[in-house]
Amino acid sequence: MLPLKYILSTVVGLFLLACSSPSNNVSAITQSNNVATAQASSNPQNKQAMFATIIVNIHEGQEATYSEYIRLAIPLFTKHGISIERSIKPVKLAKGTMELPHEVLLFTMESANSFPELNADPAYQKLIVDVRDKAISKGIFIPCRLCDFEFNREVGDLDKTFGMAFLNYAEGKKAQFDDYHEKVCEIIPEFGAHFERFLVPTGIKGDFTQPDEIHLFFFDSPEGMQQMGNDPRMQRLFPQRDEA
Repeated sequence: MLPLKYILSTVVGLFLLACSSPSNNVSAITQSNNVATAQASSNPQNKQAMFATIIVNIHEGQEATYSEYIRLAIPLFTKHGISIERSIKPVKLAKGTMELPHEVLLFTMESANSFPELNADPAYQKLIVDVRDKAISKGIFIPCRLCDFEFNREVGDLDKTFGMAFLNYAEGKKAQFDDYHEKVCEIIPEFGAHFERFLVPTGIKGDFTQPDEIHLFFFDSPEGMQQMGNDPRMQRLFPQRDEA
């Protein structure tokens, strides 16, 4: 049994179904297919690894400008030890309330100084003025670490249906939620559910409530995700989830 807090299992959170895009042409979370980036398959479960999640909204009609920004930024990311592990293109907000992002990016970093050094780089500062600010209307930066619990990490590919959740737990309900997720973890593998990342935010920059956890997962098919939600066993557990 996987010791995880499954993203569909919390009522206090944001759940987006999505497609993931390759890192060299980032697009962006709610129901669709995914592409694993080159970095995703090679990144181990290193507990000291550093991550950042960036939620991106763009100005209307600036999709091409945003793609150009990412194309030009990637060499500068690499220069400062930053890699795009996964880019998620939201297509639906399945739970919660937020403006549907254009994209959510998951980065790995060589050090805590990687992003400060990037932001201080004159070449990147010029890129901000010339391209980034013309494309991006809002960005939320969330530095993260890996969750402490162990799980069987798998990496999705083009054929998978991804989901991502930004979770905030109800006060005093952790034990109830833990009991719920223990039961759920006995069921959801039957429907082709897999788990890629469980992250704990360590800060936030931007107009957004800092989540308690961020979960990235995928299903083998959209039908499997829907069938799981309709399963009578899951339906009986949802009230326990909603109270937690």
